[in-house]
Parts: sequence; structure tokens; C-alpha cells
Amino acid sequence: MKRQTGRTAKKSSDRGLASAQLCGEASFESGTPQRATPPLDAPDASLAAAKRIEELELKLAALEQKLKHDAEHLCHADRLMTLGTLSAGVVHELKNPLGAVSGFCQLGRQMLAALRPASGNAEERDEMSGLSMCLDEITKNVDIMQSILENLRSFSRKDAGTTGRIDLIATIADAIKILSFRMHNGANVVLLPGPESFYINGNANQLVQVWTNILGNAFDAIAEREERDLAFTGNGRVEAVVYPCERGVVVEIRDNGIGMPPDVRDKLFTPFFTTKKEFAGTGLGLSIVAQILREHGAGIEVESEPGKGTLFRIRFTAAE
Repeated sequence: MKRQTGRTAKKSSDRGLASAQLCGEASFESGTPQRATPPLDAPDASLAAAKRIEELELKLAALEQKLKHDAEHLCHADRLMTLGTLSAGVVHELKNPLGAVSGFCQLGRQMLAALRPASGNAEERDEMSGLSMCLDEITKNVDIMQSILENLRSFSRKDAGTTGRIDLIATIADAIKILSFRMHNGANVVLLPGPESFYINGNANQLVQVWTNILGNAFDAIAEREERDLAFTGNGRVEAVVYPCERGVVVEIRDNGIGMPPDVRDKLFTPFFTTKKEFAGTGLGLSIVAQILREHGAGIEVESEPGKGTLFRIRFTAAE
């Protein structure tokens, strides 16, 4: 019988070692016998599995709750989209009766003018003068309503996504016109454009949407402060300031409303996050604002403190 060489003996030893390890038998390391790590006892394994199942069930319940919450918000958003579609038709239908009211006011003024020379006494002249003032007031308010409807029609018009060189200040002025019906509570809006015009490359309709959202939130913050502090009523103020910066343009919109704490400010652009009352908001407005500004290559910063108002600062790249 041939004797095994050193190399052959080593291979046999290695195969034996591997076989022993696979079978869970004694293994050898540096010549010292060691036992393989024993598996978990059945009770320990069952406890670990039960704990893991419990953790997964809790995660699943949290995900189901979040999914239900998001689904409710999506349904609300869908209703708002439907309402927006319907509003375009409502605007069209309202223009016709408003036009009729305006026409009858014009006819009434013509009839008064024809009757005035025949009126001799002062009492009749005063009555006609008062009636003429009423007709003028009706006409003025009809014109305001028609202007609001026209702005809403333009705002709700489908956007072709076209971009170009636009006047930044003009887009803010258009947003203020759209929201003019919300200024009856005494909140003053001041646009401080500076001594020159500022142009950027972008989509005018989308930027009007941005300013409408930010200004609308400013009005809401002022209204909330008025509810909590009656002495503040009528002192609400919103300022929109436009000024140049290095290779760009800055828009600052500041209000003296209720303000917000840091935890609310940090979630401001999170979709579906809102602090408004039920059905008063969807929590989508500012998340859409952030998306539009990203598409325009603009940055946005927010400063706010409870009781001290809020400042939105947006930086654009100026058009060449």
C-alpha cells in the first residue's frame, strides 16, 4: 500500500472538516475541537416569530390608516376638480343675466334723462337724483362682478404649458384682481414693485396660480387673527415686494396674520397637510406652489412666528 503524501493527507483532512461542519458535528480550528452553534430552542423561535408578526401587523394597520386618509383627501380633491370644471360653465351662465342687469340700468338712466326736464318741483328732482345714484351703484357693482368672472374664466382656462418672457409684477397684479372679492374685510394689499419692471422666463398662468395660493393663505391668516383678537379687526395688511438680486429677482409676500409655529412651517409644502377647518382646504395648494416654482427653477423660503405673521420669499432667475 502506498503511503499518502503530505498534500493528499491535507486534502483528506479538509474534506473531513467540511463534512463535520455540514453535519453539525465537532469542528476543528487551530487543532482545538469546538461545538457548532446550536439552533434556537423551539420556544425562543416561537416568541421571536410572534413578536415579528405583531410588528408587521402594527405596520400594516398604520399603512391601512394612511391609505384611507389619503383616499379621503383624493376624493375631496377630485370633487374640487369637478367643481372647477363646473365653475367655468357657471361663469358663462352668470355673464348673461349680469349683462341684462347692466342693460336695464342703462335703459333706466335714459328714461330718467327723458323725464327730468318735465319735473318741476325740487322733491321730484331729489327723488330722480337718488334713483340715478342707485342705478350708477348697481352698474358699478355689475362691472365689478363681470370683471371677477372674467378673471376666473381666464384663470380656469386650460393651460397649454407655453412659456416665455413674462412681466412678473403683472402676474401678481392679476392675482390681486382675482382675489379682490376677499378684500371686503379690510385687509389691505399693497404691491410695491419698485422703480422698474422685472421679467423672467416662465408661464404666466401658473405664476398667477402661485400668487393666488400664497395671497389667499395670507387672507386666511389675517381672518384667523381677527377671530382671536377683535381689536385687530380692520388692521390686516399684505405686502408684495419685488426687487432685484444678483442675477435674479426676488418676490416677498408678507402678512401680519396669525403666523405659525415651527412644526406647522416645516410641513407647509407636504401634500394634503392643512390646518384649516374641514372642507376649508385640501392641503394641496402650497404643494402645487412648490412644484410650479421648481419647474421655474425658483427657490422658496418661509419665515413665520405665532402672532407675528408670515413671509414668503421666492427667488427667480431674471430673463436675459
